[in-house]
Amino acid sequence: MLLRLYGGFQPGSTTLSNPIPASRCAVSLVGTITTDEWQERLSAGAVTGGMMGRMFAIPTGKAPTWHPRPQQVDKVRRNRLVDWLATMGALPHQSFGAFSFTKEAGEFWDGWYVDHKDAIEALNEDDPVLAKARGTIFNRYQAIAQKFAGLYAISQWSGDTHECPSPRADLAAIQSACDYTDLALEQTSRIAVDVLEQPDERFSRKVIEALQANKRPMLVSDLQKRVRIRGIDTAKWHRYLELMEYTDLVSRTRETRNTPTGERTRTLVSLNTT
Repeated sequence: MLLRLYGGFQPGSTTLSNPIPASRCAVSLVGTITTDEWQERLSAGAVTGGMMGRMFAIPTGKAPTWHPRPQQVDKVRRNRLVDWLATMGALPHQSFGAFSFTKEAGEFWDGWYVDHKDAIEALNEDDPVLAKARGTIFNRYQAIAQKFAGLYAISQWSGDTHECPSPRADLAAIQSACDYTDLALEQTSRIAVDVLEQPDERFSRKVIEALQANKRPMLVSDLQKRVRIRGIDTAKWHRYLELMEYTDLVSRTRETRNTPTGERTRTLVSLNTT
């Protein structure tokens, strides 16, 4: 159903007296989801096939910059806008003109785009999985950033004329759009890596991240609570940890403690730094 909607299919649109061409239909679904739920539902094909690039996810929290809030439209201006939209909707062809940047905005965009492409290319040597994930997503995200800036430019139209304004994004608009895109790209790339990585690689990375964040050895039981991965049961979890110890990534030590009920042994896991 999502693909049918995205493709422009609308029940009854071909039988109305003034049907909407499929090319002009667009659908956006807005919702919330936890990181764990997202990882569980995504497949590698959704990442490499481009579907994940259509999911523009912004994590909760304060965004780096915000577009200025639109001013409240008074009744007279609102009526002019409604009349203008009705007139444009009755025309056989509608266009807001070619999207463009101001000189400063264009220079910023070129630098931002090239920097991302260079960074993704450099990642191929050190982290090919992350490079693949980020490259696939960025191909769509850079277009979304332009759409954000274009929509903001169109929203500045005052509604005083029946002419379509040409969307011309200034520096502030494109910077804000790119900031949102950077924030979403960072979040989405982490999810994509989790989906594309092999289970043992994902396990090793998450264990290392957990130990680095904790800054001290962790109890095996605490590490198990921190590192949970789909498809890895308890037996496999311990086998992967043994493999990390065998390859000298981590060390396990046993400590014996005296308790009121007798001696108890606990196992600690530490990260090898050499």
